[in-house]
Amino acid sequence: MEAVLKQLAEHAAEAARLDAEADAHREEIKKLLPGARKEGAGPAELERTILGIYAAGTISRWTKDYAPADRKGPGRRSARKASARPSQSA
Repeated sequence: MEAVLKQLAEHAAEAARLDAEADAHREEIKKLLPGARKEGAGPAELERTILGIYAAGTISRWTKDYAPADRKGPGRRSARKASARPSQSA
C-alpha cells in the first residue's frame, strides 16, 4: 500500500506542477491577445490559433477595445444588411 500511496503523491504533485505551468501560459496568452487583435487578427482566427483554450466569445469580449477601427461596431454582416435596406424616407 505504501508504494501505491507514494505513486499517487508523485502523480498528484506532477499534476499540480503542470496545472500551475498551464495557468502561467494562459496568463501569457491573455496578455498577447490584445496586441494580436490590434494588428488585425479577428476573434475566430485567435480562437483557432490558441486551440480553443478559452470558450468561444471570450476573446471577443476581452479584445473588443483593441479591434482595428474598421472592425469595431456592429458586425460586418449587420452593417451590410443595414446598408442594403432601402431608405424609409417619404
